[in-house]
Amino acid sequence: MIYANLLHACRVQNNQAQYLLRPETVESLFYMFYVTGNEKYRTWAWSIFSALRRYARVDSGYAVIENVNNVEPDSKDTPRHLDQMDSYFLAETLKYLYLIFAEKPQDVLSLKRFLMNTEAHLLPIYLR
Repeated sequence: MIYANLLHACRVQNNQAQYLLRPETVESLFYMFYVTGNEKYRTWAWSIFSALRRYARVDSGYAVIENVNNVEPDSKDTPRHLDQMDSYFLAETLKYLYLIFAEKPQDVLSLKRFLMNTEAHLLPIYLR
């Protein structure tokens, strides 16, 4: 019974099946790669970036995918998009992807000198 409830909880519900171009997953991958240097985090980030280019790209940028349950990986059909690309996609999602693919992210951004707030804005760290 618990297993069945867990499976139900993990399934994407039709009324919540939009992909909103959110940054949280790539943000986590960036920090994990930054700290560990483990290439699997870059590999996962590349998969996300590739999927964004394949499924969320539209003529004028990127757009919210209306229903991820309707995306067929081997299909040449493009999913239905909403006319929406929130600013956090550029300000956060793409920023974290850029940073994770830098040859050495520590050279691009020192987390000893800066921290990023929840909107991925850099804030300097002042030591006394």
